[in-house]
Parts: sequence; C-alpha cells; structure tokens
Amino acid sequence: MADWLRSGATMLSESCPECSSPLFKRNEEIWCLKCNKKVIRTKEEEVYTVLEEAILLEDLRKTTLLKLKDLQEKLSSEEDPERIQQISELILLLLRLLNKTGNLKSR
Repeated sequence: MADWLRSGATMLSESCPECSSPLFKRNEEIWCLKCNKKVIRTKEEEVYTVLEEAILLEDLRKTTLLKLKDLQEKLSSEEDPERIQQISELILLLLRLLNKTGNLKSR
C-alpha cells in the first residue's frame, strides 16, 4: 500500500466489497490491493462491484489483439515456408481465442 501511495495513488474512504480492505485510486482506476482486483463503482447504487471476469476477458482480448498484430507483421516479412505455416497456425489459434472471449463477454 505504501508503494502505491508513493507512486501517486490516493487511498479512498470506501472499502472493498469482498475483503473490506481500503480502496486505492490511481490513473482513474480503483483497485483493491489485497484482492489484487480492479473495482468499478456502479452508478445505480453507488456501490462498488468487482467485475473480475469482465476485466480479465477485456485484458485477454487486448493482449490477443496485440499478439495478432505482432504475428501479422512477422508473417508479412517471412520467406521460410515452415515459419509461415507456424505463424499461420498461431494466428488461427489466437483468432479462435478472440472469438471465444467475445462469446464469453457477450453472455
């Protein structure tokens, strides 16, 4: 907690709905450091709700998109047929993952 305060985070008066630990705000994000989770305030009830699954899926989606971009760049310059096949297979796996995260997110 001290490291977060030193890095410019603000300790809030609200506590985590799961563990009752104090919440911290840094870069417009609210975190429970004890649970190591992002916390989001719902507007209707002004209650904090931990949306771990949605945040995790969104982070996974972003990471997958970054990896797809990296692989696309490698594929465009690759000459070796075996490497082209390996990269293409990885791209297909990441596209399936992207599709699944989208399906899970929409539930």
